[in-house]
Amino acid sequence: MFPDYNSLEADTDWVTALTENELDGAALRAISERYFALAEIIKPWRMRGYHGRQGRDLQGYGGGIAYGENLAGVQVSFILQSWGEVCRQVARSILAYHHMRVSRMDYAVTVLFARELPPVAEWPLEEWRAQKWRVTRIVPSDGGGGTLYVGSRGSDVFGRVYDKGKQLGTIPDRTYWRWEVEWKGHHAKQAFANYMTYEDRVEAARFVAGQVGGYYQEHGVPFPPVRDCTLDRPVIRYATRVKSSETTIKWLHQQVSPALRTLDCAGLLADALDALGVYGDNLWMPPNEVKDLGGWEQSTFLQELSDV
Repeated sequence: MFPDYNSLEADTDWVTALTENELDGAALRAISERYFALAEIIKPWRMRGYHGRQGRDLQGYGGGIAYGENLAGVQVSFILQSWGEVCRQVARSILAYHHMRVSRMDYAVTVLFARELPPVAEWPLEEWRAQKWRVTRIVPSDGGGGTLYVGSRGSDVFGRVYDKGKQLGTIPDRTYWRWEVEWKGHHAKQAFANYMTYEDRVEAARFVAGQVGGYYQEHGVPFPPVRDCTLDRPVIRYATRVKSSETTIKWLHQQVSPALRTLDCAGLLADALDALGVYGDNLWMPPNEVKDLGGWEQSTFLQELSDV
């Protein structure tokens, strides 16, 4: 059921570390401050008695980080959570501290397909396995691919497959998908220890892909074939570039508009607008701006898409 794919990435997607040791707690705080300094958005954060801060939109990294302290008990406890691309760096940072315990670790395989997959409602599950393992399909009515839950949300091992592109809102529906496995409790501890044995990124990716693929195949859920040659090919980063209406407009103004203007000068504007699904007779540009296009290259636009 799977078409060819343009890109595949296998890595950690979530790590939660806890400690009651004051020295290790100070280390968690220091790690969080390092990434809070890179965050564009910082907000107060609370979870299960912990109070602290959450940082998102980290410069140079995808994902975010949260740090908090629980002062209610006899002993202060500390927590650090990270998600997305920054997880790998955070996991490496906490490895050296012996009193840390990892309470949650997620592995994820994210794939950008060359064309759309069918929605999860149409996936050919091996029904006897799906019934045994409690597989639940959630399909929206807005054209997205939906979500597939594998196992119980409250269990120590839980799987999710979903249309990541639909969630982001920046990629055509049903082309950008994620397979996740969430480990908690002693499973998280083991998942963390296993992952950290791989220092080479491609080897780590191969391990994660094998673990995630094995989980879904065991549960009768389709999983795309993983080719070694794609493990060091990063997922196109424009997937997470647009974060709000304001940044969408900024992105269009700084990157898309010059590309369209260049095509207009070459007499190809109608083709470009047709490709975008936008129809009109012309794109007006002040004459004094035409001369400024000479030093601009379309690779600037493409590079911005891949560098995020």
